[in-house]
Amino acid sequence: MSSPADVFQIIPLSDTDVLGGVLHELTGMSFKNLRKMGSLNAKFGPLVTAEKRGAVARRSCEVYFLAPFSHEEVVKFQESHGIKDAQSIYFFNGTAIDLAKEFGVALPVPVGTITRAEMEQLAGGLGTMLHWDTFSAA
Repeated sequence: MSSPADVFQIIPLSDTDVLGGVLHELTGMSFKNLRKMGSLNAKFGPLVTAEKRGAVARRSCEVYFLAPFSHEEVVKFQESHGIKDAQSIYFFNGTAIDLAKEFGVALPVPVGTITRAEMEQLAGGLGTMLHWDTFSAA
C-alpha cells in the first residue's frame, strides 16, 4: 500500500544514458519480471495463494519521470537538486532499484531522494514509466 512518506531515488538520465539504451532496458524489465513470476508460479503455485501462505511477498515496482511539458519547472527542479546535463529525471522506488540490479540494468548514480508527497506537489507533473506488482520468495 502506498504512503505519502514512500521514498524514491532521484536519477537523472543524460543523453549518453538514453542513447546507451537504459530506457529500453527499463521497459524490458516488465518482460523479465513476467518470466520471474512464471518461475515462481511453477515453484509455489498461484502467487496470490502463495502470498496468503507466506511463501512469497508482494512488492510494487514504481518508476516515474518529471514531465517535460513545463521546461521552466524542469529547470527549477534541476537547479534545486544540483542536477546538470540531464535529458530527463526519473524517480525509482526501492523495489525498482532492486529489480534493476537483479535484471542487470545499469542505472546512473542517484543524486538524492524525494517522497511520494513531494513528487505529487511538483508543478510540472509526473509521467509513469513502470508501475506493477512483483513477487519474490519470502
